[in-house]
Amino acid sequence: MMNYTFNIKDFWDSLDYINFATDDDKMVQICLIGLAHKYDTFPIAITTRENSSNVIGLQSILGPY
Repeated sequence: MMNYTFNIKDFWDSLDYINFATDDDKMVQICLIGLAHKYDTFPIAITTRENSSNVIGLQSILGPY
């Protein structure tokens, strides 16, 4: 899982490097959509949180799993 989140973060950084406008919410959605089926309930838990997660926060949550 850590590899997956690092790849998402690297992709986001690459977009930023070429000045391609993207927002954190969109990158979190992309990351959640790409999760394996064993994480099916995770996107619901993340998207219904009071404080929305950013890519780095999502990486820290998913990282050890």
